[in-house]
Amino acid sequence: MKRLRSNAWFALAGLAMAMASAATHASVTSYFGTQAPPAFVASPNTYAGPPAASPAIASALTSFSNAMTSLGSNEFEAGSTAFTYTGGSASITAGSPSLTAGTTGEIALGRYNMTPNLPPNPQTGGPNLGHFLDATSSFTYKLTSAVSAFSFYAMDLGDFGGTLTLSLLSGGNTIYSTAITNTAALLSGSKNGNLLFFGLTSTDAFDSISFSLTQLAGNANNPDVVGFDSFVVGQANPVTNNPVPEPASLALVGLALLGAAAGSRRKAH
Repeated sequence: MKRLRSNAWFALAGLAMAMASAATHASVTSYFGTQAPPAFVASPNTYAGPPAASPAIASALTSFSNAMTSLGSNEFEAGSTAFTYTGGSASITAGSPSLTAGTTGEIALGRYNMTPNLPPNPQTGGPNLGHFLDATSSFTYKLTSAVSAFSFYAMDLGDFGGTLTLSLLSGGNTIYSTAITNTAALLSGSKNGNLLFFGLTSTDAFDSISFSLTQLAGNANNPDVVGFDSFVVGQANPVTNNPVPEPASLALVGLALLGAAAGSRRKAH
């Protein structure tokens, strides 16, 4: 009987530790949509604003918007990579992406503005080509106040073999990381100018967002340049009617079971 209780105690100890460990990782819901390059990439002078969203992007954007409350955004039209939002501010603390003005040359290279409803260009009276970020290497945004929702657009990812990994951090610890690939671009005849939307909501708040860009080996002189636009930060809306216990609650149950087993073991002696 003592051996049985001892084995049960160790089993419960392992269960409690496993549950406690699971509680340190955020549960993240992602909202992802892609589309092939818009027609204006091949004819930059026809650009009249952001492309109409594909059904996949439109669905992802709507689902993300319904799952969070926005605190602010950066469309990169104010001349700065840094921005403020309700309760905090965000700035780049690692890496050096370029704040880029849209041009027909940039459009031909597959990178373009995604900010809708910009006023006409004051000099020409034509379409406003806006601003966005260009990056060939990794960069990180630090937030002064933690959030639990984030989204962005990326243009031209992977046409020269580059890969993107997005990571969320809290207090310097990574709580979530995922590789992002534009599947629509892989299936199309050309990857130049492909577009993707990626949003997420998290059970745990995060205070840093890392974009890890890895270039294809041997492409140092011809790197994959990726455009980024329309960063949105917010708070995930509460989830109701969810019968599945959260990891933290499971950990508490496991620890309670462990305590009960320890008490039973002492009585056995």
